[in-house]
Amino acid sequence: MNAEVSKPNRSSRQCSPTCTGGARAALLPLGEVDLTGSPFVVGAMFGQQGGATTPAQVQVAWEDQSNINRFNKLNNEWHELQARVQRQERLTEDLEDASNELMLVDDDEVRFAMSDCLFVRLPQDEVEVKLQEEAERVKKDYESTKEEVEKIGAEMAMLKTRLYEKFGNAINLEEEV
Repeated sequence: MNAEVSKPNRSSRQCSPTCTGGARAALLPLGEVDLTGSPFVVGAMFGQQGGATTPAQVQVAWEDQSNINRFNKLNNEWHELQARVQRQERLTEDLEDASNELMLVDDDEVRFAMSDCLFVRLPQDEVEVKLQEEAERVKKDYESTKEEVEKIGAEMAMLKTRLYEKFGNAINLEEEV
């Protein structure tokens, strides 16, 4: 591949047509994105779909870019919280299983895990109390996490609506499966 790379001409604020591997790139004033002649940007970044055409120029205001960044941040946080909810659901099931197993134990004392590698023998009644306390703590944490997920989801939906109204199919905010 014989690609010529040159420095941008500061007076015209454009780089040579070959500086991006053949796609025309321009350094435009803040708020303006030039999509003409750039199949990579139109096809991959802006997801040209169903034969729909993308405008030659899309005006991206500072507020729009802030909304896009906010949506991205919320999306990452939403995914982290979803993973946390799944961990809490598994922990709730594990605590319930431990409580059920404890009912079947005939001994007065049972081994209780204080940490990953520390087990102590405690009276069965004390272990039942500890399991109940832990289950209540996990339930409260689970409920607050679910509320946070719903709050973030609502804000994401509002931002998604606002951004799709402005950019139409020139922006893709959907999850890739």
